[in-house]
Amino acid sequence: MKRLYWFTFLAVVFIIGCGDSGTNPDDEIRIVDLSAEWETASAESQNIDATQLSAAYDQAAQIDRLTSLVVVRNGYLIEEEYYEGRLPGDLHDVRSVTKSLTSSLIGIAIREGELQNTSQTIGDFLTASENHSAEKLGITIEQLLTMSSGLQWSESEYSAWRTSANQVNYMLDKPFAFSPGSQFSYNTGASHLLSEILTEATGVSTYDYAKTHLLNKLGVVLSGWDIVPTGRYNGGAGAKLNSRDIAKFGQLYLQGGKSGSEQVIPADWISRSLESLYNVPWSTDELLDVRYGYLWWMDKGRSADMFLAWGYGGQFIYGVPSLNLIIVTTTRWQGIGETGARAKESELLNLIHTSILPAMQ
Repeated sequence: MKRLYWFTFLAVVFIIGCGDSGTNPDDEIRIVDLSAEWETASAESQNIDATQLSAAYDQAAQIDRLTSLVVVRNGYLIEEEYYEGRLPGDLHDVRSVTKSLTSSLIGIAIREGELQNTSQTIGDFLTASENHSAEKLGITIEQLLTMSSGLQWSESEYSAWRTSANQVNYMLDKPFAFSPGSQFSYNTGASHLLSEILTEATGVSTYDYAKTHLLNKLGVVLSGWDIVPTGRYNGGAGAKLNSRDIAKFGQLYLQGGKSGSEQVIPADWISRSLESLYNVPWSTDELLDVRYGYLWWMDKGRSADMFLAWGYGGQFIYGVPSLNLIIVTTTRWQGIGETGARAKESELLNLIHTSILPAMQ
């Protein structure tokens, strides 16, 4: 069943003129100009229990491989800490948070008229071969955005896909595991096809499109992005950003796509992206009712509905609209292994749920 958790949030997120100190869950989202440097504020001034937040950061300091933890509330940078010798300007390969970035670029390209809509298909942009059936070429942008392409895939084959001679052919040579659009199945290889489509539609690289149409407008420095063997930018992983800039991207979604007076991402795209379009057929101790939108995760959470950009090993943008809150975590994920990555993600979600969120008043 498709459900929408965000109608209350979306009713207020696009209203400008919110005061500097609004912290009640019913208050309006404070729209800040993200092209400027973050304004800072004390925990107390934003109705955060400073003692509890300090204790959460003490706990975070004991977490192996954690490289940064950033808390933003009401558009103010409240606290940031860096670990393992990292500094605020250091770049982090955010892995699958890249997918959420790619999603935003598709929305912008539709607004700019370079894409028509999400009903367009792979075959509208990518050249067919004898191995690529009409059904495969009929997979839509919508299905790629929602992880419902139907193409057979296991995340364990990511490295084989990433190092193959042609990432498009690798995916389109796959059989169908289910009918396109019928269910959710996480698929990094399929999400990359959005980067291929974007480049074909716009005539510029995904990297350059992101800088021109999104990140430069936020004052965000994108200083690297994984390039696959065909020379295209990886649509599913590999963007490199610093933690403050990662938080800006999350804040942009909290603000309904608006930075200051400029609508950087269309408001209706933000709404659709954070709509619970598919049930995700699993749950954890930390995630109770997992849903998926346009390359964003949603969950009812323990205390409040949230949205999540989720990268391997604990690269998180954790947004709570009712608390006007963005939390960013990054880790040293290299060499951690699949089991270690899942354990690290659980450890960080537990930190957020049991130590950071309770500090919010």
